[in-house]
Amino acid sequence: MTGTTVGCSALDDTGPEPTETASSAPISLTAVCDGSLRGEGGAALKQISGADAFQPGPDTNQSMKKLAASLVTDLKKSGRKPERMLCSVSPQGGNPSARVLWITFQWYKDTPPVGGKRTHSTYDNTRYGNPGRASAYDDSASLFFSCPTASGQDSQGLGFIAWASTVGLDAVARYQKHDAQVRILHAASVALAKQLGCFKESGLPETLGELTPLPVK
Repeated sequence: MTGTTVGCSALDDTGPEPTETASSAPISLTAVCDGSLRGEGGAALKQISGADAFQPGPDTNQSMKKLAASLVTDLKKSGRKPERMLCSVSPQGGNPSARVLWITFQWYKDTPPVGGKRTHSTYDNTRYGNPGRASAYDDSASLFFSCPTASGQDSQGLGFIAWASTVGLDAVARYQKHDAQVRILHAASVALAKQLGCFKESGLPETLGELTPLPVK
């Protein structure tokens, strides 16, 4: 995994400040995060949650089109770019004020990691050879991908750091959850890259297939 982490609040228990009032309408599995988690992502969410129906969390749930427009606008701003939330949901029937699954995206300046390319995982952090810049913890995951053009804006040298938090979704064993989190985040990232017109350059595969965690060292 390469890149400089500039938006680490996805590892916090509190997360970003609420930005919109959530609707109370139930959300089907195929509609979670504006439908971006269909296929592998949706199956992974059902696996770790044990649920196929969800409710909005306390934060933003917006369309991928609206999220992409906000991120394009952010390119015009100088300095550190803001973290933008795609969705916040929890299993239907649970505490609607709980942050259970939420996904955010933020522009970052791609720089080589200190010490060179990472070649192994640790006990606390599973890193992956496929996709090449994904990393998972017990309750969160991150993924970096390139986006050299975004709706006509010059974003050369910039990419995205995507974060997913999954506090309380523990229906499977620890390392199964690590893999599932990456599949959820990958699905949402593919949807955003396609919306922004940079999927081909993103380095993201269309589907993940079998994941390849780097060995623990």
